[in-house]
Amino acid sequence: GRSSRDSGPVSNQVFRRAFPGDRKALSRYLGYYVTHCHSFSWDGYVLSAITRLYERDGLVCSKTIERSHDPEEGALYLSKYDGQVSLLGNRIFLMEYQSLADDAIVETVLYPSARSQVTLLRGVTFGLSSKQRHPYVSRCVWKYIGTNIDIRTALSSTGLFSLDGGRVDPKVLRILGDRPFPNELLHYDLEPHH
Repeated sequence: GRSSRDSGPVSNQVFRRAFPGDRKALSRYLGYYVTHCHSFSWDGYVLSAITRLYERDGLVCSKTIERSHDPEEGALYLSKYDGQVSLLGNRIFLMEYQSLADDAIVETVLYPSARSQVTLLRGVTFGLSSKQRHPYVSRCVWKYIGTNIDIRTALSSTGLFSLDGGRVDPKVLRILGDRPFPNELLHYDLEPHH
């Protein structure tokens, strides 16, 4: 017979063990970030958003707000993500759920900062493009902006920015590179056109 230990939802137990990982080490990363990754919906653009890492009920949580204007049609896109953060094996893991549209999970893996002060975190993000909903992978850069910020001002500095438009911090661009990844295999088309 099954032991009572198996009767609970397995996934709950798995993720309870995985999050938040090393909570003490994670606490230095709490606060607000401007996040940057390549846009797959618009080639040659960087997508920039605001993410807050905060502690609640013994977990480290994330909230991301992404606002962008379609560079061609000018339509406004708004996405909100709620997530949980873990630090395991000296890597920061974020699992985020697109809470406004209920239609995607995004995963980000970041390298912790070697310096005593957190300024730029670099890593990789896995998500879906908003237009075609293809899975994609991009390098990402998180720029720390503090624990107390004016959200309105911060949001006004986010959106879709052309790689050569001069609006993105050159340090961030150097890390991001001019292509999401040299290997095109990391941008899958789930519905190949024969």
